Amino acid sequence: MKRRAHAYRDLDVIDSRAPRFNQATIGLLSVLAVATGWWWLLGILAAQLVVGLTLGRRFCLACVVYFELVQPRFGEGPLEDSRPPRFANLVGAVFLGAATVSYAVGVETLGAVLGGLVAAL
Repeated sequence: MKRRAHAYRDLDVIDSRAPRFNQATIGLLSVLAVATGWWWLLGILAAQLVVGLTLGRRFCLACVVYFELVQPRFGEGPLEDSRPPRFANLVGAVFLGAATVSYAVGVETLGAVLGGLVAAL
């Protein structure tokens, strides 16, 4: 019998497509923020990652969109350990936070590079 994971309660495993959806969302919005100079969007993305890491998937907007809209249409993907995606979210939150601070203090080039790194990774 194939193991199924509850979208919000199983914290040790996750549908492997969910982190990729989250990464794509964060990446595209980071590109948008850097390309338009909307540095405040990087701060919102950083805060969203921190909230999701702290309070769980139910409070991660991209996760909720995936689990409520995408997964029901395509089914659950293969399960994977949730620790690597959580670590990636932590790294993304740190880089996005640093990019936001860089923009806020007037070091736009560093902010753009850090935001671009998040988008690229």
